[in-house]
Amino acid sequence: AGVRNKFAYAHSDMNDLESKLVAASEIQKTPKPDGEHPLIMIVTDGVFSMDGDLANLPKIVELAKKYDALTMVDDAHGEGVLGKGGRGLVNHFGLEGEVDIEIGSLSKAF
Repeated sequence: AGVRNKFAYAHSDMNDLESKLVAASEIQKTPKPDGEHPLIMIVTDGVFSMDGDLANLPKIVELAKKYDALTMVDDAHGEGVLGKGGRGLVNHFGLEGEVDIEIGSLSKAF
């Protein structure tokens, strides 16, 4: 099990993310020893704490659909602050049901 291939894309650079997804898609074509094809997952912070800028979640979700990737958002800095009633970045962009995994602690909101 475990992650065998990792790609890091430049901060907020959606063109670079797409180039990494192209490379990951090539790797995905080769089955793992158990016969299953590897999954692709895009992982991002929702709000980047150093600058306070937001992940371009609409574009990330668009690219995830294009490349059949899962999405995971760490929204520790967005939950309790962004979105209707503090529901976070996914709600802020109206992307409920479009992001596979949302994590957050609410520790930054209260």
